Amino acid sequence: MGLRRGGMLTGLATGLWLAGSACVQATELPQKPLTYADASSRLDTVSDAIKAADAFRDSRADTAASLDSLNLPTVSLAVQAFRYQKTLDSASLPALNDVTANGKPIPPPIQDFFGSLPDVKFSYTQDVLRPVVSALWPVYTGGKITSAQEGARAMQRQAEALAEHAHDAERVKLATLYFGQALAEQMQTVRCQVRDGMEQHLKNAQAMERQGMATRAQRMQVEVARDASLRGCQAAARTFESARIALSNLLRTEQTLTLASPLFLITTPLDTKQAYVERADNRNAQVRSLDAASDAAAQVERAARSQWKPTVVLLGEYNLKRSDQLVIDPDWIVGIGVRYELLSNVDRQRSISAARRAREAAQDATHEARTQVRTAVATAYEMLMGAREQYELLQSSEALARENVRIQALAFREGQGTATEMIDAENLLAAALVERAAAAYNFDVTLAQLLDATGQMDQYPALMRGADKVLAETSP
Repeated sequence: MGLRRGGMLTGLATGLWLAGSACVQATELPQKPLTYADASSRLDTVSDAIKAADAFRDSRADTAASLDSLNLPTVSLAVQAFRYQKTLDSASLPALNDVTANGKPIPPPIQDFFGSLPDVKFSYTQDVLRPVVSALWPVYTGGKITSAQEGARAMQRQAEALAEHAHDAERVKLATLYFGQALAEQMQTVRCQVRDGMEQHLKNAQAMERQGMATRAQRMQVEVARDASLRGCQAAARTFESARIALSNLLRTEQTLTLASPLFLITTPLDTKQAYVERADNRNAQVRSLDAASDAAAQVERAARSQWKPTVVLLGEYNLKRSDQLVIDPDWIVGIGVRYELLSNVDRQRSISAARRAREAAQDATHEARTQVRTAVATAYEMLMGAREQYELLQSSEALARENVRIQALAFREGQGTATEMIDAENLLAAALVERAAAAYNFDVTLAQLLDATGQMDQYPALMRGADKVLAETSP
């Protein structure tokens, strides 16, 4: 998960591509060599990927917090202002012999009096202001509230894991580009020093040709090698400039960055492969985000099942202005309500099935991610050990190559050796120096990737400080 394979050139190309889309902003940095720790601190403040992930994490946290009181009552104030009119027709009134007063029939004289009146209409008009306070308290929802709260918390955990992954991924990118510039600088130094050495060899060959100690063909061989070394120096300079631009883009600056932290290597024992795999199982940010997504999917399924269950609420209402209330309006109301949906326009069984399949898909994705992480961690560990072994082997090769250059150059000047042998010796030494620097670069980047996969990227600066091998300079 997120681990990249490949050698020196692949790593550099990947790093340049990663920074290619960064937007350069002219912000100032201290005019001093930039340490990896300072670069990491700056990245935290300028990286748009980190800012976006942090904002998303904070948004999910606010969402979860907003649902903490979902099971508490809601209280609302409703105010209605209206004018109404009521008209009554006496002919439509019930017969008085059907009307009682205080439980007793209306006396016949009164009935006769009202019965002698002609038909009339009564009309009544009133302006009403009705402020009412209402309260609603859900006491049972079949799991809807709990699933909403737990689902929001699961999504918060997912966002936190994704934010951590974004931070770590940016630091892996920083390690790739920071040490990529350091490697490119050393490559430029080696190639340009080879060019300078070939310039001196050419001068010696020209002098020997004039003295008759070297043939024209030998001088031309050295001249061709000098031209090749010149092209190598120019190509290395362009690679260095590309690496410099990539790092500057990542750190949002147009300044020319001079690096203070060299390529490093740790030859002391590291943790075992199995220890790294076990840590990845529990701490890998991408796996933890998928675990949280599985939890959220389980809560969606729980909410779907709650559609088959009733909802029970306590309710209350209080009229704040009884002087304007209608005759049929109550002063206050308290009660309990039960609601059960008999027929729904949504297929509830299908909703449950869809939610269950989504949960199963999320769980399967988590299991697959965990398997991939284990494989990636084991592969990265082997690459890390391989880079360390290669570096250690190249140390002895470098010593032999230096001695071979000295011997072949001396032999050529004394007419005992050929130009080809001298040129080959120079190229072998340059290759050994470049490969040693590349091995250190591969170690540094692979270590960052391994720590990222195991959720331990915060340990990278400490491991760097504790390195027992540094490559501050590489020269033929």
